Amino acid sequence: MDQDSETKTLGKVVSIDEARIQDHLGELVRGTVEETLNAMLDAEADAMCGAQRYERSPDRIDTRAGHYDRKFHTKVYKHIETWRNRPIEGEYPYVYLDGIVLKRSWAGEIKNVSVLVAIGVDQDGYRTILGVQEGHKEDKSGWSGFLEHLKSRGLKGVRLVISDACMGLIESVADYYPDADWQRCTVHFYRNVFSHVPRNKTRVVAAMLKAIHAQESREAAQEKAGKVVGELRRMRLAKAAELVESKIDQTLAYYAYPPTHWIKLRTNNPMERIMREIRRRTRVVGAFPDGESAVMLVGARLRHIASTSWGTRKYMSMDWLKQQDMEAQRTA
Repeated sequence: MDQDSETKTLGKVVSIDEARIQDHLGELVRGTVEETLNAMLDAEADAMCGAQRYERSPDRIDTRAGHYDRKFHTKVYKHIETWRNRPIEGEYPYVYLDGIVLKRSWAGEIKNVSVLVAIGVDQDGYRTILGVQEGHKEDKSGWSGFLEHLKSRGLKGVRLVISDACMGLIESVADYYPDADWQRCTVHFYRNVFSHVPRNKTRVVAAMLKAIHAQESREAAQEKAGKVVGELRRMRLAKAAELVESKIDQTLAYYAYPPTHWIKLRTNNPMERIMREIRRRTRVVGAFPDGESAVMLVGARLRHIASTSWGTRKYMSMDWLKQQDMEAQRTA
């Protein structure tokens, strides 16, 4: 079979837009990305066929018709860098922040590299991937550098930041967006509490915590939290009780916003789903040669996500906030 026929047959198994990738990836990571793409092709073909190459398996649902390595002819990060540094137009009342830790090889050793990501919900209720940047470490200097980057590109109108309690993040948000509230992801908070709870009691404690965030107001949630603290102490879970007592207020900021938004504001789930996809796509790399190559590959995937229906579907109605702003202007 000649190579043209081979390519057409392979296309039936794995569909990939090489032209888009050629636009995204730069010469400095060309070798890494070639290896990554070919590994992705193999992994996705395995999943679609139900078996690895040459493997005889009763679960096999398709066959391969050959394989060849893909090569890239790229122009030094042009499109991805333009996209990463584009001006941010409009206002974004809600901003989700998170980071992903990847591996890089450095002087013969494998070390961590953090890639920080921001997603925003604009004044019309649509989601946008605002930025991606290397954070070196998820600490105050890393988050401050990222927020400075976002602000310099025009990010404004931020009312609520949703994230985990990452080291230095809260202080950085206060420095760059002092008027914004901060909402600690309730799911991450639950996990922190569970680390102080025996496994056989996790389900009971989970129900108690969920009851706090099922209340109709912040005042009712705080009252319920007090009762939960007492019950945890009666269960001899002193550390869990102390954590709930001292930190529960960090998880209640969403109560100041429209009730129809609560379920989407009290967790970082919108970001979590994207980060899981990024981790799945980058797992085949193993270790990146440097932080920049990690950012480029993550950025390529994020840019692709942003171009799908993910960014064109309305995520929430912002009428309540608009009405609140109009009333504030009238009374000013």
